[in-house]
Amino acid sequence: MSPALSALVARNIRAERSRVGMTQDQLAERLGLTRSAVSLWERGQREPGLDYLVPICQALGIDLADLFRGASANDLATLGLRDVRAR
Repeated sequence: MSPALSALVARNIRAERSRVGMTQDQLAERLGLTRSAVSLWERGQREPGLDYLVPICQALGIDLADLFRGASANDLATLGLRDVRAR
């Protein structure tokens, strides 16, 4: 991921976790990880692996598109995703 996209995903994870009233510990437990891993994601110091994106979304009750909300079409294209906003 580009640095900008990584920062965006980090902000979206934090915002969605807060929105549903979940602590970092609770999200980590649902994912079978440590709170430190979630903290690193939210601070943009590490990116969640692709294999964690869907479980993160499931734990937060959001769609994958919500995780990438605000991303540019170019950033989405680098991940092999397309921008569905134009539909």
